[in-house]
Amino acid sequence: MDGYTRIKNLYLEGTCRDDSLKRIVTFLMKRPNMNDNYLNEEKNLVDMMKFLYEKARAKANNNVVCLADEEVYDLVVSYFTKSNEELEFNKPIPKVNVKPPVKEVVKNDNQLSLELECT
Repeated sequence: MDGYTRIKNLYLEGTCRDDSLKRIVTFLMKRPNMNDNYLNEEKNLVDMMKFLYEKARAKANNNVVCLADEEVYDLVVSYFTKSNEELEFNKPIPKVNVKPPVKEVVKNDNQLSLELECT
């Protein structure tokens, strides 16, 4: 199987086939000299979309971002031509310690007790 067939099959076998992904796959199919890049088992369409999402979120201002098609296509080409390490992609997300909310309860005998409320 060649790389172009692999990308096409990943798209056809995937559960998400929205218009955006279809346009990106159509773009990928037209790129010359990318066969070997598309054969890289480390790369797939699900992670490509996660990569695009991460890059868009980094550019967002007040949770709003607008990317031109060319910017998206440049990111897609970078995703397939560079290693995940070069892209700084798939790094573990640091966990944030969040303290659960504390609920104060006053009992009838004027004693204060604290209860943890889990949501």
